[in-house]
Amino acid sequence: MKEKNVNTTRLVPAVADVDAADADAADADAADKQVQEQEQEDHYQELWPENDPNRRHNVFQKVIDGLLYPYMGGILRQGAVLHKERKFYVFNSKHSVNSVENGSGEETGSGSGIAIPKELSQEDLYQAPSHMRAELLLDRFQMLYKQKHQELMDRPTLEEEKKQSSEKKVKKKNDRSGVGGVENNNNDDDHGVQRVRSSRKERGWVLIKTLWGVSNPGYIYAGYAQLVSTLAQCFYPLAVQYLLRVLERYPDQSVFGKGVGFVICLFTGSIVDGIAQERTKFGSSQAGITIRAATVSAIYHHMLNLSSVGKHQLLMGETTNLVAIDCQKLFEVCQEGHLLWSCPLSMLIVMILLLITLGPTTLVGMISMFMLVPVVKKVVEMMMAIRKKRAVFTDRRVDTMTAMLQAIRFCKLNNYEEKFLKRVHEAREKEMVWVKKELRMLGWALSMTVLTPVVACALTFITYALVNGGNVLTSSDTFTTLLLFSVLRFPIGCAGKLMGKAAQGLEACERIADFLERESVAADTLEKNNNHDDESNDGKEILLEVKNGTFTVGGSNGDQGNGMVDPEVSGHSGFGGKAEFKLSGINISIKKGETLACVGPVGSGKSTLLHALIGDVSSSESSDITMRGSVAYASQSPFILNATLRDNILFGLDYKKDLYDRVLEACNLLPDLEKLGQARDLTEIGERGVTLSGGQKARISLARCVYSQPSIALFDDILSALDAATGKYVFEQLFEPSRNGSGLLSKTAVILVTHASHFLSRVGNILVLVKGKSVFVGNWHELLSVQTEDCAASQVINSIRSSVQEKDIGSDETSRSKRGKFGKDEAASAGIKDGDDGILMTEEERDFGLSDVKTWFTWFKYAGGAWFVTLVVVSLTIDRGLYVMTEWWLASWTTAVSNSINRFGVTFAPQEEGLSAQRDFVKVYGIILVASSIATFARSHIIIQGGARCSEKMFYDMTTRVVRAPMSYFETTPMGRILNRLTYDVEILDITLSQSMTMLIIATGWFVTGIVLQITILPWNVFVLVPILAIYWLLLLFYRKSATDLQRLDAVSRSPVQAILSEDKFLFLRNGWL
Repeated sequence: MKEKNVNTTRLVPAVADVDAADADAADADAADKQVQEQEQEDHYQELWPENDPNRRHNVFQKVIDGLLYPYMGGILRQGAVLHKERKFYVFNSKHSVNSVENGSGEETGSGSGIAIPKELSQEDLYQAPSHMRAELLLDRFQMLYKQKHQELMDRPTLEEEKKQSSEKKVKKKNDRSGVGGVENNNNDDDHGVQRVRSSRKERGWVLIKTLWGVSNPGYIYAGYAQLVSTLAQCFYPLAVQYLLRVLERYPDQSVFGKGVGFVICLFTGSIVDGIAQERTKFGSSQAGITIRAATVSAIYHHMLNLSSVGKHQLLMGETTNLVAIDCQKLFEVCQEGHLLWSCPLSMLIVMILLLITLGPTTLVGMISMFMLVPVVKKVVEMMMAIRKKRAVFTDRRVDTMTAMLQAIRFCKLNNYEEKFLKRVHEAREKEMVWVKKELRMLGWALSMTVLTPVVACALTFITYALVNGGNVLTSSDTFTTLLLFSVLRFPIGCAGKLMGKAAQGLEACERIADFLERESVAADTLEKNNNHDDESNDGKEILLEVKNGTFTVGGSNGDQGNGMVDPEVSGHSGFGGKAEFKLSGINISIKKGETLACVGPVGSGKSTLLHALIGDVSSSESSDITMRGSVAYASQSPFILNATLRDNILFGLDYKKDLYDRVLEACNLLPDLEKLGQARDLTEIGERGVTLSGGQKARISLARCVYSQPSIALFDDILSALDAATGKYVFEQLFEPSRNGSGLLSKTAVILVTHASHFLSRVGNILVLVKGKSVFVGNWHELLSVQTEDCAASQVINSIRSSVQEKDIGSDETSRSKRGKFGKDEAASAGIKDGDDGILMTEEERDFGLSDVKTWFTWFKYAGGAWFVTLVVVSLTIDRGLYVMTEWWLASWTTAVSNSINRFGVTFAPQEEGLSAQRDFVKVYGIILVASSIATFARSHIIIQGGARCSEKMFYDMTTRVVRAPMSYFETTPMGRILNRLTYDVEILDITLSQSMTMLIIATGWFVTGIVLQITILPWNVFVLVPILAIYWLLLLFYRKSATDLQRLDAVSRSPVQAILSEDKFLFLRNGWL
């Protein structure tokens, strides 16, 4: 199997003078420190408890771990301790500042030696469970996706099924009449033919089936827990009904002995329900994390393997959104996915219990609930359509923002900030039109799910009271029915939220499936051959061979022209549009240890050849390409990671000191290390290499490729950024091992694209390209004697000969003296400062413990300020008041069995008088119910539209501040961190936070209403509520001190992924794709 390691580079050092005698010692100390830090990390990162053999063999411990998760207490306690230390530190810091300002004493706190407290970090957490490792998830995902996708391809289409059915009918008819069967000459079912499926829905379902396989069996176990919770919740009303009947039967007697059993059942049921619910949440969240990790890994892997056709019309903002937003939507759907079946099950159980309680009249209420299903379905379809349209504008907004950030230096130099801001805000305005529509539909969905059980319950009572001449409503039947319908309130309420998330999740699946359908390198015509038996007579292995190579860039077929391939692929005007450039007649063969120099004028196809070899340019069917082993690639524009200098060279490989030192020497990087700070090669590099010169970037890119020790190395004019002396030294060390070079590429087949024609006499073979055609392949002596009738080719070859003769004038001594001076001058020109401690990039800020009150005020301020708060309080008060009035009227209704009651100054006859009395109760009940429904719709839309205003204003302010920030901010802040704020966090702000704040405000209203009612009806109940609420509040604080940090750790961990996905050379970061 072939492997390609396409290594490009992007770096930046900082510098401080260090004595040459101390250089090696500093380097060794830094290496030892790095090893010690890694060992400490491995030591402190404990095994996931459920994978710990010491706990797994203890059956009791295993059961307790599975039910209560006691092992999480250690993390929560650690978070609480750190939170306390942080508060102490902040208090002392403020006291210190006040003391200095007042002149009352010397500075204390941080100034008195109190260390900044340690943050809750990754090392404080457990290792990921063994079955949730990213590499294992990716393998399983790819296997299942390939299997499910093949099943889709093999399945006959609807037309084929009809045709097969008709053929069977004809065959049966012929068999009955004795006529022989007709031979079917249709070859459509040949295994070699793949049917093209254009349906996004089918591809989306293939992905859903794959994710189902990836998440099992953990998600199924969560379903079992959901079943237990559902049954426990349906048990509550029965226990309450029997308890109320006992009270009705013995109104003047003590019922302690008769009712205590039902109270114990209620208590036990609540405990079982609580444990089952938490187990469901844990299992669902774990499955959601698994799905998100597998999907992100699959997108990342597929991105690295896209072919030239697969990159066509692919926006960088689209891929960023897939990982930042769409994968998160799958996680959110997975968290509540079991409600899809538990809600219908609850409805079925409740319907049976209602039939037992109130008889057939309850069918009216249930039918009304089922009648809302088409309405809900329509709402979901509208949300999916809106989400689909919004995703297009979101991609454009992210793509515009990414382009602006990548060109921020250009924007500031030319004072284009306002113009770019205008484009971003215009894109945001178009997106917000659909965001508001989506939130509006979400508000309708939430309101309907809240009102559905209320309306169903009301219709049940009204029907029961009006049939058979007027049935009598008793307390036990009425409140049992209320409890049964209230059982549906939570699942249906969550189902309303699930409807929105399901719509978003289905659209996300289709978008991800569309991306995974893009053609990858595996589909290209490159020969995947790992056979090492082809050797020439001298025993040297042929590592790279191209026969009849013909490659096409651009053209109307759209193979290119997407903007994703490096612009260096073409030096001609046709690239990126519909004009076509063709590179043809390529026949080369390179053995191990040989170097092929590729030369020619600008636009002749040199870079195109290299991109064709790494799969970024389409090749013709007749092209025969053989590449054996790993491949390393370095482009004209070095790719620099926002990491240390060493990390940029290692590029994920293990650190081997001997090899690393040889690479630094061969690439002439040691003089630069002498100018670095005390961290030397562990110096942190700035964003996009802002502190490096062009020559330093090129040599680090070169060092990265050489360190990987590839079988094949492709260098695209890598020497052009070096001065003559340094270029000569590097060439001798790497590409001319016969002259006492380093020998680092002695086992590598090398293609060196260069304009330095004076080196051609010192390489093994030469390829000359002119206007996209190969006009010469051979060694230097053959080039001197070659004659050609092509005028253009003859001029190029003569120019090469003459330039070599001119460049050969000069001495090696002069070159060496210039080279000695270069390291110092270039390092100085890069803007590297003395005394640097190696840290350039700022760390992402993380607040500790609970969210600041200012954050909550900020949301309400952006949502509308004081008038918004007033409107919310008023609407919520009216809504809750009418809801309580509905319950109060039912209680009044049930008390008027044999006695009349006086309400609102009106006397209502007892229920026993029949239908006329019941109609009076029904009229008042209906009026209160209609008013309550209107209030419910009003308060939901008021709150959710406030969330829309908040996201709109906050995005405007955030982008304005980011763009107007000084250039130093962008040089010290990773691009991924900024993009994470403008993609994932904005999506959370737009939809998730708006929905969550709506639910929080509504839940707060329910909570306050419930407490007030309990204290009003049973004042002594305050002695029970106060300690219970106190314990709950303390547990909440204890949890939130760590939960907030854990959530921020999760958010911070996304930034590096966003940084990689946003890189303009991301598609060249392929490691081992052949």
